[in-house]
Amino acid sequence: TSQQLAAETPPCTPCASSVSHLPGSAVMTAFVPHLCAELVVPDETECNLVVPEIKESIINASRVSINDTSGVPVFQARACFPSRHIKQGHSSDIRRLTLWSAVDGVPFACCRDAEPVAGQPQPALAIFHHTEVPFGVLQPSTNVGDMKAYSILSEAGREIFLYRAAEGPGMRAEDGSGRLLAMVIGTAPRAIRIGPQVDAGLMTLALLGIDLLEHDAGMMSHMEPG
Repeated sequence: TSQQLAAETPPCTPCASSVSHLPGSAVMTAFVPHLCAELVVPDETECNLVVPEIKESIINASRVSINDTSGVPVFQARACFPSRHIKQGHSSDIRRLTLWSAVDGVPFACCRDAEPVAGQPQPALAIFHHTEVPFGVLQPSTNVGDMKAYSILSEAGREIFLYRAAEGPGMRAEDGSGRLLAMVIGTAPRAIRIGPQVDAGLMTLALLGIDLLEHDAGMMSHMEPG
């Protein structure tokens, strides 16, 4: 059940006194949107997950396992790459990304191609609750220096920003006030540290969604004439 899942996953570890730890809710001044309330990391803890990167080489193996640092599966995700088959128009009726529990198969959320918006030529993903209620949009944002930027804009108007270094695997997520919510460290394996009162399901979905968006952007650039 979802109540059992909330107690069992995601794995969280107590915060020790260290400047490297993510800030707790006491210092988070902006409301952070939650997609999966049962997956919000409790106070005074962190959630540490290993999230495989979606690459061209594993397109045929569309299901990936998101594990804790001991290798125990926490989430399962399935990616879909219709851009390899659909040459024209968007595919808003196709689930591009689906996230569910590795414990009991409970679905959490999914993403579909977002409807095209004037002034936003780059691909974006619409995020939905497991009930198909719209949650928000994951989309490219204005780059900051040499970092690629993305944002999650919720239906309620709250925003989370994700910044990826131009070189190297690092990424960080911040709320609207600039507070650190999560950090991505390393590659093969790629690990994410998620702070207290942050939705682990949303952060996982966003990380995989960015993989999809960057894949789509690369496909579009190859299809451009000249």
